[in-house]
Amino acid sequence: MKALDLVGERYSRLVVVKMEKSRKGSMAMCACDCGATSCVLTYNLRNGNTKSCGCLAREVASARGRLTAPLMGELNTTHGHTRGHRNSPTYASWSDAKKRCHSPQNHRFADYGGRGIQMCARWRDSFDNFLADMGHRPPRMTLDRVRVNGNYEPGNCRWATHDEQAQNQRTNVATPEIVRAIRERRQHGVSAESLAVQYGMSRSNVDMIAGRRSWKNV
Repeated sequence: MKALDLVGERYSRLVVVKMEKSRKGSMAMCACDCGATSCVLTYNLRNGNTKSCGCLAREVASARGRLTAPLMGELNTTHGHTRGHRNSPTYASWSDAKKRCHSPQNHRFADYGGRGIQMCARWRDSFDNFLADMGHRPPRMTLDRVRVNGNYEPGNCRWATHDEQAQNQRTNVATPEIVRAIRERRQHGVSAESLAVQYGMSRSNVDMIAGRRSWKNV
C-alpha cells in the first residue's frame, strides 16, 4: 500500500510539512499559523479533530476565562450553548454524537465510527449549522437517525422519544405482528431468550416489547 503523503496540504490552521511514522500510526509534522510546529495523527487531521497546535483551544479558553479545552480542539463561541461543564441538551446531543463517530476513545465508537457512521462535515465543523438544521432539542427527546446505518446529517436525523428510538434500533427488527406474537408467547411462558433468538433481536428489546415499554401503540 502506498504511504499517505499530505505534505503541503492545509487543515484549518495547520500545514503539513513532513510525514512520519509511529506506533500510533501515520503522523504528520505540521506548521501552525501561530508559528509553532506540532506532530499530529493523520486520522485526527483529516477528520477535523485537530485544527491547530493547541493555540486555538488556548485562545478560546482565555476568552472564556477558563483553562479547560473544548472537545477535540474545537468550540464555537457564538451559539451560547456552553456553560462551563454544563452544556445545553442540544449541544450535548451534538457533542455526544460527534464523539461516537469520530473519537476512537469513546466507549461507543465501535457501534458508530467503527461501522463507518460519521457526522457530516457541515455539522462536525459547526454547532451553529447543526442548530440551524435541527433546532433546539425538545424535552424528553434525543437525537435519532432515521436510517440506522446512515450518517448524522440533514435529512437522516430527527428528535425522537426513547420509545421511537427503541423501535428504530438495528437490533430491533419487530413489526406489529411480531410484537403481538411476542407478548402472547411471553404470557404463555416462552422465555425472553428464546424469543430473542427466534426473532433476531436483543433480549432487552424483547423485554421492552413484552412489558409495553416500547410499541405502546400496538
